[in-house]
Amino acid sequence: MTIRTLLIGSVATLSLIACTQQPIKPTTPTPTAKRAAMEWVTTNTGEMVGEGNMPSNKITLQVQGTGEEIYSTNCFGTTSTEMQDVEGSVASIQCWWAGGGDQYGVFIGEAEQMTIKHRTVDEEAGFGTWEEVK
Repeated sequence: MTIRTLLIGSVATLSLIACTQQPIKPTTPTPTAKRAAMEWVTTNTGEMVGEGNMPSNKITLQVQGTGEEIYSTNCFGTTSTEMQDVEGSVASIQCWWAGGGDQYGVFIGEAEQMTIKHRTVDEEAGFGTWEEVK
């Protein structure tokens, strides 16, 4: 067998292997990628509400970098997105005032469908039950 025959055989074998390789399937976005695409934005309304003079804020979930609004509501007290994302949410925010507040979480289902949920939080009673808001 000559070197030329070996080279031709090797090239033919490599060509056959390359033709039978499965195409690379695109990956679906991970929760981390979805998190990067969404952000909670807090806007202080400048209003003080109730007997405790709670500061009123508007919280908005939007597509990061575009300002496209996905969901918006009002909440009272201070807001934080620095908390650990809760129970599988990909983005969350908490509003807190004088021992109680609200949490909002964004959840991605098996069919990649986004759901926004809300629950109350109380320093004595703990966490309420998640309820779908959108």
